[in-house]
Amino acid sequence: MSQDISVLISSSPIPSHPSTSIIEETIASIRYHLPSAPIFVMLDGLRKEQHARGLDYVEYIHRLIGYSLKQTGVKIVPFFDFQHQASMTQKTLEMVETRLMLFLEHDTPLLERSINWNMLQTSILLGETNHVRLHYDEQIHPEHEHMMRGKLTPNLMKCVQWHQRPHLSNAQWYRDMLAANFNYHSRTFIEDKMHGVVSESQWEEFKLCIYDPDGTGQNMKRSTHTNGRGDEQKYELIF
Repeated sequence: MSQDISVLISSSPIPSHPSTSIIEETIASIRYHLPSAPIFVMLDGLRKEQHARGLDYVEYIHRLIGYSLKQTGVKIVPFFDFQHQASMTQKTLEMVETRLMLFLEHDTPLLERSINWNMLQTSILLGETNHVRLHYDEQIHPEHEHMMRGKLTPNLMKCVQWHQRPHLSNAQWYRDMLAANFNYHSRTFIEDKMHGVVSESQWEEFKLCIYDPDGTGQNMKRSTHTNGRGDEQKYELIF
């Protein structure tokens, strides 16, 4: 059933470029779990604040294309004008033919720990949930407990917390969600808009879940963060 998943990776200029080591680690982590899933690497255009990094970014893209040619099923999707994450994702989803999509930022690899992909896919395709996050910590942080809404199943924890860490979603639902919340002029991370929208909604409106592999609320970590941005602050966002 994993053949029904396409993978989207968002990428943009970071201090370590032109090195491709960060995104290569992320792609390798996907291949550990989903050996044959099509991977779409979304490369954002430069924003005016990043022009000084232009040469490093062009070299990064050049190296990444070379790397992708040695892989199977890795498609590079370049954007020549600055789009930001939400807009890139909307446009790239037009190329996705599978019913499910796995989203990762370029510095959020999956861990080599068991994931019940068949169970997750079945729950989404049956409409029980629209979106399952592969959690970045071993348990829910105490400050986030108020956004949890109990269990959907023993291994799926309901939440009203949008987080852009790796997540598996219904592709058509994701298209509709983006269309309803972002317009042509939006230049923003998806999380920066959707976090507030989801937190103020009833669970049934978005049906978000977090994967709880053991069903205990412990040992949940299935993704990590290699911190590509480092200490850099976010630029201005346009919702």
